[in-house]
Amino acid sequence: MNNLKIKTIKGISWSIIDRASKLFLMLATTSILARLLKPEEFGIVAMIFVFTGFLKVIRDFGVGASVIQRTDPKKEELDSLFWFSVFLGLCVTIILIIFSSKIADFYNLPELENMIYVVSIAMFLGSISIIPEALLMKDLKFKSLFFRNSGNLILSGFITIIMALNGFGAWSLIFKEIVFNFFLIIFNFSLIKWRPALRFKYISIKPYISYSIPLFGENSLNYFVRNIDNLLIGKILGESSLGFYSKAYSLMLLPVRQISGAISSVIFPSLSIIKDDINKVWNSYMKVVKIVLIVNLPFMISLYFFANEVVLILFGNQWLDVIPIIKALCFLGSIQSIGTLSGSIYNSQGKTHLQFKVGLFSKIVMSSGIIYGLLSSGIFGLIFYYTLTSVFIFFVELFFITKILNNSIFNFFNFLKDEIFVIVIYLLTMIILFNIYNPSNFLDKFIIQSVSLIILILSSLKFDLLVTKMFKDYLNK
Repeated sequence: MNNLKIKTIKGISWSIIDRASKLFLMLATTSILARLLKPEEFGIVAMIFVFTGFLKVIRDFGVGASVIQRTDPKKEELDSLFWFSVFLGLCVTIILIIFSSKIADFYNLPELENMIYVVSIAMFLGSISIIPEALLMKDLKFKSLFFRNSGNLILSGFITIIMALNGFGAWSLIFKEIVFNFFLIIFNFSLIKWRPALRFKYISIKPYISYSIPLFGENSLNYFVRNIDNLLIGKILGESSLGFYSKAYSLMLLPVRQISGAISSVIFPSLSIIKDDINKVWNSYMKVVKIVLIVNLPFMISLYFFANEVVLILFGNQWLDVIPIIKALCFLGSIQSIGTLSGSIYNSQGKTHLQFKVGLFSKIVMSSGIIYGLLSSGIFGLIFYYTLTSVFIFFVELFFITKILNNSIFNFFNFLKDEIFVIVIYLLTMIILFNIYNPSNFLDKFIIQSVSLIILILSSLKFDLLVTKMFKDYLNK
């Protein structure tokens, strides 16, 4: 067990390094592309990805998660799962080609059809990497994933920028998908010893499929709700509005996803190993929530106050309309960053059927709020009701998670009381100082934030527990 703890800590550390480098590389690439491409060109690509993203959910089917959750998958099972994934990849590629003209007609943009043809190739290529990716994560080989991701992002980002400089416009973003997935195959198979044999037996993968079906249902519902805003904005308000909204949403969630994703990608296989010891699962889960909370929430607070500077530095003057959207999305990002961790509990405990049932109810509530908000008050109405329903769903999810782990919502918040106190102090300090001094430049804002951080540290005698002891505490308990 000590070995597992060490591997988990190393995995989290390398996963965080991986996500940090990914964040830097993606921001650098996005910053350059934002100055080379128009908002409507980003909007066009976002329209396509609404549909291709859903087909990715079908393609993946939850098979990768089933491999991670399985204690000891056999060679025959992995071979069959590989060809099953490739078959699904071929199916969604054909579906995408067949419906390409319908998607173009839906948005009244004929140029989308040819772009979809090219994206369909990337869809198929991605199916080849599902099982190798799962095996790397199952073995907690996040050091290898770091070097793979960094190399692939640099390579694909460089090609995308070159194409944008040569006037390819939105096509540069489309070809990026092919380049990325092609090299992903090469990198993945270079990092694992397993090679798929040309054989398939459905009986050998039946337990995996049983696990994956409800997970697939939950992922489908989740994707639909998470992207119904893009679908409706693109249809009702057009590609320019979608370009601004999607850029704001991705910028807001980019650091959050990297942090939460870095931890959840490690914690899921780790929790799967200790899944029979509920107390250890609860302690591990709460430690992870604590880390995510103390990192993500102060970041979202800072992003709200520095939205002007962030947009101007990263994207330039043509993206000024993104600023108020980012500010409105900050609270939503805080809620989502914590909520994403619940999936690790459902999956590690084999509660995918319950996850689907809870998800179905939650998504109905959330999608209703999103639709009503957009139709009644535009983008900002959508964000308001999206946030409101997300808060409600967070407590619904928390209720079931605590029940699965034989605990309570009260203990959840009691465990986090020190972190919540420190974050509230930081928020109030920022609000007070910004209202008193009304800073107009970056230097003044930076000074205020520095003062706020100092007050944050001094406000709690246990602050060292929140930073220096988090990983140590996780290791010991």
